[in-house]
Amino acid sequence: MSTADTFTLRLKSGRTLSLRDGVTLKADDLLGVTSTRADGVVAEVSPSPHDPSVLGLMNQTRHAWSATLSDGSLRQVDPGKSIKLADGTALTIASTRVAVRQRTGGFVLSIPTVGDIPLKSGTRLKAGELLGVAASPTGVVAEVGRHPKDPAILGLRNLTNLPWSARLPDGSQRRVEPGKSISLTGRTTITFSHVEATIEEPIATPGRRSLGLKPYFDEQRAQSSAAHPVRSTPRPEQRSGFDWQNFRPDLLSSAVAIGFAVLTRSVVPVIISMLLVGGMRHFGQGIDRALSPFWRLRDVIPRPLRMGLGWIVPIGVGYLMTASPTLQNGIARLPFGAPEISVFTATAVIAAPLAYFLVREPQRGATS
Repeated sequence: MSTADTFTLRLKSGRTLSLRDGVTLKADDLLGVTSTRADGVVAEVSPSPHDPSVLGLMNQTRHAWSATLSDGSLRQVDPGKSIKLADGTALTIASTRVAVRQRTGGFVLSIPTVGDIPLKSGTRLKAGELLGVAASPTGVVAEVGRHPKDPAILGLRNLTNLPWSARLPDGSQRRVEPGKSISLTGRTTITFSHVEATIEEPIATPGRRSLGLKPYFDEQRAQSSAAHPVRSTPRPEQRSGFDWQNFRPDLLSSAVAIGFAVLTRSVVPVIISMLLVGGMRHFGQGIDRALSPFWRLRDVIPRPLRMGLGWIVPIGVGYLMTASPTLQNGIARLPFGAPEISVFTATAVIAAPLAYFLVREPQRGATS
């Protein structure tokens, strides 16, 4: 069995959620939506202000939706904006693909594996309805907890009204009924309604050895599960060997620092860069926790744009600091050696955290 304290739930969209003891997940987390309202509503049906007979679906999330109309044309529905209800309109709300259909008696929102949700004036939809489940009174759909007979084992408990389906690493299938749990086992895939996610186990480090995996448990089946452990096999991404692509950002920043060191004939830029990179790697989880209130605000910026800004913003900061005589003269007085080295150090200390905030993909767990 695995005795790791932290697992990761990786969604098909690429988003990850941290699974630690006590972490709770809501439908919003599984779908990747963030409501702009205190009541958690993500969409609302309302009449057009110009023609009350025309109904529209208003985007109440922090992210734009994409829409494909019946004639094949594309539209973007920005936060706070509405799209007219029309038969055949397809919408992508975060990771959920839905369609507007006209039935006898009005429009419905058709969701795969969930069914049809009637859309009438005043209808308000929350993430749980898009996921097709009834969550607990607090909105929680899943919770990480420890096995009652073996605290070393972590499990994910189903707090919805519908069963989950799970595929274990050996290919066998499990059904997780409401109120029951499944142990956190690397390479186990869970389907929450129409959302599929895979549990990933932390890579074992020297001195901490994985002793095998336990596929499933609940209070009634604990002894049976213990009698039939599933033997762990290495994941492809855990192969030994050097994959230079994983270190490409560090190699680029190191090349810049080394080039600057050659020009200034000083090792200070290299040392500063190593300290910054090493510090961010070592304290990454603590930094992520400190920044947790700001991640969702940052995610309003589309990821491809953030990746570009991760390069542009630090370069812009460096330019502003070197182009301003006042700033440059002030920075040059710092005790880092030659003026150009002081400018490099100050720029790196400011630019590196900005780049980290823009490009970092933290492992986030939900809170109740």
